[in-house]
Amino acid sequence: MQWYQEAPPLLPLRSHRFLVSDQQLEDRPVLSVWGSDIIVMGWSLKTFLLKEFAVPLGFYEMVYHEEDKIWYSETKEGIFEREYTFREGRHIPYWQEIILSWSSGWSSFGLEYPRASNSLIAPIVNTYSPEDDQGQQKTFNSF
Repeated sequence: MQWYQEAPPLLPLRSHRFLVSDQQLEDRPVLSVWGSDIIVMGWSLKTFLLKEFAVPLGFYEMVYHEEDKIWYSETKEGIFEREYTFREGRHIPYWQEIILSWSSGWSSFGLEYPRASNSLIAPIVNTYSPEDDQGQQKTFNSF
């Protein structure tokens, strides 16, 4: 209970997106909170909004990959990549502990997850479902 009381409050923005409301933080990120899987959606409200409206604002372009024979979207001028580059001192009190306990959260800080690439999004700690009689660890695909 003490952890929850000391964690910076989260202000709801939309759906499962929340703004960290600690005025003393250098960065006040927007978090996506889906159960215990939490990732940084933008290190500022401005970046989050630009990312949310990237398609209508023309920040993405469709690129055809010849080898895989598929189309995919790519950001123009690396606008979002700069935001998720590792920067020493970037910190979110209390919430960072949960964010980095899942493999999906590491890229939010511009860090490489220490396991093999292209692995499933999985909690670093074992996760079990009480109603599962087989007791197998659960893994999660990215959203």
